[in-house]
Amino acid sequence: MAEEYFSKIRHYLDIFDKISEIICNDSGEGLINLPKTVIIGMQSTGKSSILKRITGLNIPCDNKRCTVCPLQIRLRKAMDREYTRIKINDSNHVWYEIENDEIAEKIIECQKEIVKNGNSPISDKLIILEVNRNENPDLTLIDLPGVTYDQSIQEEFLINMIIEYIKDPETIVLFTHDGTQDFTTNGAIKILRKIEEDYKDSKISKRTVPIITKIDKTDIQHLRNIYIDQKKQFNFKYPPIMVRNGSYEELDKDISEEDLKKKEDAIINNPHLKQYYHNPQGIKSLVNLLINIQNEYIVNYKPEIKNKIKEYLEKLKATYENFPKLCENRQDYNEEIADVIASFEELLEDQFDKADSLLPNSDLDAFDYCLETKIRMKFNQFQEKYTQQFYSFLTINYYRKLEKILFNSKRLKLDNFYGEECVYKILKRNLRTYFSSIYCLIKEVRSLILYEVEKSFNKAFKKYEGMLDQFINESRQTLTKLSDENLDLCTKYFEYQKNIEKAGIYSVNKYYLNIANMIQNQIEKCLYQGETIIIDDILKNKQKYEVKIEEEKEEEKEEEEGEGEGEKEKEKEVEVEEEEEEEKNKSENTEETQYEEESDEEKEVTDINMDIKNENISNLIKNNYGNINPENDMQEYFYFYTCLDKEVFIKFIKDLNDLNNNGYQVNKDIIKIICSIYSYLKVFMDRFLDNIYKGCLYHLLYPFQEKRFSTNLIKKFSDMTDEDLNKIIGGSDETKMKIANYENKINELTKIYYQLDGLC
Repeated sequence: MAEEYFSKIRHYLDIFDKISEIICNDSGEGLINLPKTVIIGMQSTGKSSILKRITGLNIPCDNKRCTVCPLQIRLRKAMDREYTRIKINDSNHVWYEIENDEIAEKIIECQKEIVKNGNSPISDKLIILEVNRNENPDLTLIDLPGVTYDQSIQEEFLINMIIEYIKDPETIVLFTHDGTQDFTTNGAIKILRKIEEDYKDSKISKRTVPIITKIDKTDIQHLRNIYIDQKKQFNFKYPPIMVRNGSYEELDKDISEEDLKKKEDAIINNPHLKQYYHNPQGIKSLVNLLINIQNEYIVNYKPEIKNKIKEYLEKLKATYENFPKLCENRQDYNEEIADVIASFEELLEDQFDKADSLLPNSDLDAFDYCLETKIRMKFNQFQEKYTQQFYSFLTINYYRKLEKILFNSKRLKLDNFYGEECVYKILKRNLRTYFSSIYCLIKEVRSLILYEVEKSFNKAFKKYEGMLDQFINESRQTLTKLSDENLDLCTKYFEYQKNIEKAGIYSVNKYYLNIANMIQNQIEKCLYQGETIIIDDILKNKQKYEVKIEEEKEEEKEEEEGEGEGEKEKEKEVEVEEEEEEEKNKSENTEETQYEEESDEEKEVTDINMDIKNENISNLIKNNYGNINPENDMQEYFYFYTCLDKEVFIKFIKDLNDLNNNGYQVNKDIIKIICSIYSYLKVFMDRFLDNIYKGCLYHLLYPFQEKRFSTNLIKKFSDMTDEDLNKIIGGSDETKMKIANYENKINELTKIYYQLDGLC
């Protein structure tokens, strides 16, 4: 029975070895985590010398770091012949048989090769040493580089590597501690704590075997203190085992294992230590314990191994089936290109429209606006930002600054301020900053579009990664070229619009003059006529409207009382309206007299303002800004039409009034300049921003919506010769080898899966 038991254990170890070699280059989730025994500890605690005693092999030992990468030692009882072999565990290396006296030399050679090809003095690449001897037990151990107190990037990499090895529940941990040091100062304890805390593995202490080394370098009292401290710190399932690892001088002299054991027994058999260390001690006891724990883990793992292999096979097959078809002729090329383009266009449409947000079961908090809405929102934010900046012109600080600007420009005539050089310089200086910001906005929009396009591209071409990289590169070049062309066209459109606007500074825009004069007139009324900050004529018109509403209500009421009385009331209403019309005409004649000295241009503006005062006010608003309810406060129309912030404007008027009240005469020309600059910039921005918004959609977004990338890509590959096309999408030798490796993995793991039926 015992022979049969150990025979099965050996079969499982051989299977685990085979699986380890099959999946050596694999990474990511779902890997098969096999039972393993890993030795960890601080640097120079004697890990390598302990392995040398356990295995009886010539392992490299040094008082500095002699292990720079993981070393797996497979001790196997020879089945037919004795031999030793070594390899670096990846698909690029094969087994090499070596002599026993070459072991240390070959391990060092492999370590140098690994470090030479890497970017760090430490590597996670595994070296496998397999030793088949008649007297060997069946045992597998993995030695990891020792931890130091260094805070370098390499040390952080090492700690993460150790964690990756020992975090699996199937891993047995040999935790070495230098017997000359206090247990609480062992830096490797932090790694065990991290496993407990970060990975919620409270059982790490149940699968850890503490080993106390260098027991010949300390005293009995200190060894007793170590036992007590480790009990407090972790309360390991397995009591600590003391071993005498041998000094470097003894190891160099090839002192026999028998002599080392005698020296070791002299210490571990001390009666004062046996009061604490009740369990079997020494190297032989350690080996027996490790074999028993390993076999126990293998027996417990047997029911899971088939399921894990099955799951991993399904993962491999899914990846294999998703590999792109290696094309052999132009028809295959065209079909493959058509498939990937169709996938890209479908993904892109979903990305642009945010199709998931349209579904009733989608999360409201995760709602995502479509791309065109995001672009519009960016322009709205930009507009709001600059509108707030334009309000800075309507401040008393800027008024005072303009006084100095005008004083500095005495040579200028300010009678007709709209055409004066001073105003033009101010406008040009502001437009320069504005144009620069607009160009940055265009590039932001381009980045926003490209972000969505890239996500669709990466998803559509993902199956070609690592297989047909040149096909991906050629396609990405086409995408980048189209994007650059789109930006170039949009930039040219921007420059064209910018030149038009710069030239337009010297032309008179009636709409901008209307706003400037409306603001200026309101300021002058408040300053010189003592009126409050409302548009009195508009409010009067509103009151008329309200009176008319009341009259209509009265009329409806009287109609209910009798038609005769209703007719009389209507006649009275007509008389009242005629009288009001006469008063209105008198008022208009009076106002025309007051402004008879205005220039022709100002009269034209005044006529427009007069239109605001008549009963067609709602029609004027409707023509300019669409439907606005005339029942709303008509004061709001002034702020709506001029795009002024009410609080900003009221504060500006208040500050100007304070100047007047302090005996300071407000300069009307400066008020004109301020109103002119604000109005021009606001009108210009709204018009210019609208044109650029349309240009961004037309030049940056629509080319992708119109499938221009797909058209360009098809044309690019259609123009290639069969030879060039085969190099890109026909598959390189490396790609074909990768596919062959997957096929081999699937076949080998399938064989192992069915072999386990005879063992379980």
